[in-house]
Amino acid sequence: MATKPSSSGASSSDSSPGVLDSPGVTKTITIRRTRVCEVITDLTFSVAAFAQLPTPQVPQSEDGILDLRTFTGDATIFIEKWVFMETGQKCWLGCTGKQKDGSDHTVHVMVGKAITAADVKNGLSRTLPRVELEKFANRTQLTIVFKTELDACCEKGEKIIFPALKLTLRKPYRDLTDFNDQTLGLWKLGSGASDPRDINIETVTGPDGKPSYSVRDFTYTETSNGPILQRVFDDLDEGETYQFSVKVRRWSTQYTTPKLSLRKDSVVKTPVLELVDLNWHTLSFTFVAGSAPVLLDCFSHEKTAGGNDWYMKDFLVESV
Repeated sequence: MATKPSSSGASSSDSSPGVLDSPGVTKTITIRRTRVCEVITDLTFSVAAFAQLPTPQVPQSEDGILDLRTFTGDATIFIEKWVFMETGQKCWLGCTGKQKDGSDHTVHVMVGKAITAADVKNGLSRTLPRVELEKFANRTQLTIVFKTELDACCEKGEKIIFPALKLTLRKPYRDLTDFNDQTLGLWKLGSGASDPRDINIETVTGPDGKPSYSVRDFTYTETSNGPILQRVFDDLDEGETYQFSVKVRRWSTQYTTPKLSLRKDSVVKTPVLELVDLNWHTLSFTFVAGSAPVLLDCFSHEKTAGGNDWYMKDFLVESV
C-alpha cells in the first residue's frame, strides 16, 4: 500500500490497492511518524469473511481427534501464513478444554508474543506440551484459538480472531483412587460394609514403604461377606481392554484370615486371595468393556468379625 506525505508531516495511505486488499476486508489507516517507528494512530480493520484466515492445525490429529495414544512427545499447533502477517505482530494462542473435575483449563501457548521472521517465512508453529494435554479429561473437546494484532509497532491494535479449531482429545485411561485425600473418592460402601464402624481411613506404611492413607475394614459384624467398596464406571470405551487392580494387606495375624477377590458386574474375576501375612498383595484382572456401564467391586468372602481385618489401597482402572 502506497503512502503520501501530508502538509502536517504525517503520512497517510492512499486509496490504491495494496497487499491488505481482499474481498470482505475493510480498512482505514492513518500513520504518524515518530523518531522510533511509524505508529498506527487510527486503525479500523474488520474481517468479514473468516474463510480468508487460516484455521490452526495440529498435525498429530486425525479426523478431528487428537489421540495421545498414537504418538509420543508434544503436539504442535501450526498456522499457515496470512495476508497481513508481519514480523513483530503480537499474538495470542490458547487451547481450552475440561479437566476431569469439570472445570475449565486453558493452555496459554502464546500471550502477546511477537511474530518472528521465521514465522513470516514458514508459517507459525508452536509446541503444545503433552504434560498440559494430560491435564484435560479424556474425550473432552479442545478449542484452539489464535488471535493477533495488526499493529506490529508501538501501540496496541484491535485483536483479529482466527477461526477456531475443535478437536476431541483421547488419552490412555487411568483412574486411580489412593485415598490420600482421606475420602473414598467415587467408590461407595457395599453390603459387606454396612455398619458405620466397618470402614475407616488411617495412616499405614504403604506398598512403597512410605506412610500413606489406606482404607481399613474393621469387620464389626458377622455379615462382613459381600462387596466392600464398589463403583459404576460409565466412561469406558466399548471394545477397549482395561485392568482393574487393588492392593490389600492384612491388619494383624490373629484369628480369622481375610479372603478377598475382585468382581465385575457381580461376577468373581480373580482367585480368592487369603491374607496370611502382613505383606501387601495385588488383586487384578483384565476385561473388555461393552456398551453398558461396568460395576466393579472388592469382595469379601469371609463374614466373621473375629479377626478378618485388612487394609485396601490404590484402586486402579487403566487401559492396557
